Amino acid sequence: MAQRRKRTLSLRRSILLIFVFSLIVSVCCSGILVFRNWISSAKKTTEQIASDINANIYSQVRSYIQTPHHINEINHKVIKNGMLDLSDDKQRDRFFVEILRAYSDEIYSFSYGTVNGEYYGARRNEKGIIEIMRNNASTNGNSWYYTVNEDLTAGELALQAGKFDPRTRAWYKIAVETGGPAFSPLYKHFVIDGLAMSAAWPIYNDSGELEGVLGSHMLLFDIGNYLNSAVDRYNGIAFIIEKETGHLVANSMGFANFTVLEDGTLEANVIENIENPDFRAAYELYKSDPNHQQFFRGSNDNYFINSREINLNGVDWIVVSAVPESLLMSDIYTSMRWATFIAALSILLSILICNLFIEKFLRPMVNLLQVSDELASGNLSKRVDVVRNDEIGIISQRFNSVADRMQAHIENLESIVQERTKELQKANLSLEESREDLRLILDSSAEGIYGTDLEGNCTFCNRSCVRLLGYNDQNELLGKNMHELI
Repeated sequence: MAQRRKRTLSLRRSILLIFVFSLIVSVCCSGILVFRNWISSAKKTTEQIASDINANIYSQVRSYIQTPHHINEINHKVIKNGMLDLSDDKQRDRFFVEILRAYSDEIYSFSYGTVNGEYYGARRNEKGIIEIMRNNASTNGNSWYYTVNEDLTAGELALQAGKFDPRTRAWYKIAVETGGPAFSPLYKHFVIDGLAMSAAWPIYNDSGELEGVLGSHMLLFDIGNYLNSAVDRYNGIAFIIEKETGHLVANSMGFANFTVLEDGTLEANVIENIENPDFRAAYELYKSDPNHQQFFRGSNDNYFINSREINLNGVDWIVVSAVPESLLMSDIYTSMRWATFIAALSILLSILICNLFIEKFLRPMVNLLQVSDELASGNLSKRVDVVRNDEIGIISQRFNSVADRMQAHIENLESIVQERTKELQKANLSLEESREDLRLILDSSAEGIYGTDLEGNCTFCNRSCVRLLGYNDQNELLGKNMHELI
């Protein structure tokens, strides 16, 4: 069976392949390790950002809705302890106007409704201007609104509204039912297109009888604006819903929180009616497992979702916020693409440089192979050029030394062969001369002399033998059997 010929792989190619393989493995392993750490760190950072955002929203919204409760908490004792004379129009008007002016525009009204149906206070009209409210026997049960003078007393009559009984309002009723501070259900503001909420505080006399209910009324449109500003730069989403009903309170996406029906009543929107799939997915995830930190895959991105509950005297809200994974991951992926491109370019450049250096350092090997081919073909005069004093240079020196010795031995052998040839020629010449002398001696003898081989064939005969046997020439006897002839 013929032996298979082994495939030859040049030293240069072997070194280059080992270098390329080692380089690619090193770059890939390092890249995978670095990028995995980057991705892990980015996810943890995004989770922390999502948690911090939700905590900030929770804190701000809780503080926001506590404002009207705080107003009532501070001022209910003024009425309870008789420090305010409700029959004194000037004193009463100054009290309500001063309190309302001390707070921002989201507190649109501060009022007090008595058990007799009287209603006093101050409000901000649709232009944001503070007006004094009166509703008693002098107004025949109607709500009249007055401008405010510089001394905070009532000025000119600005508006005569219709009948109004505070005892029929939800905020009044819930304070009476609970017997303590409470928040009303959400309702639409009478003039402004937005949701509102009232904080109510019942006031009892020393006998425990109800005298009236103090109310601070607040608009909620600033909550939506705050939600939007809190998550806008993170491309996130945030919304607040009522836990019991699922009604939308506020959101960062600009969706309507309620719908006003034809009869003027308010219909709150629910999450299920929102067309945004990520909005609904975040809410469904909360309902299935109301943990503080969760993760879900949205339609266009993955989100880290956080939720917290606000529970305050009738307020049972859920604050939900979600931050997209791409917040930091998009930069990571961009960096990964650039790093991959630069790594590939670096590998190609390294391979090119390595190839050039290998070619330069292995160039003496090419000369060594060429000289070895010359020596194998019989040209013993060729020698390797020693250009460096490295391993290849040492091998070249040893190779040249072996070639010198080989050439010296071959030249010495040729000299010996020439001498032996001359001696052999001289011996042959002497032998030929001896043979001629012997032939002359035999031919001059009178006796017949011949010689045969082992088979009896004639190999030699002298002239006397030819003559005695009756032949004319030696050739007639040479090669013939002498036993048969004689």
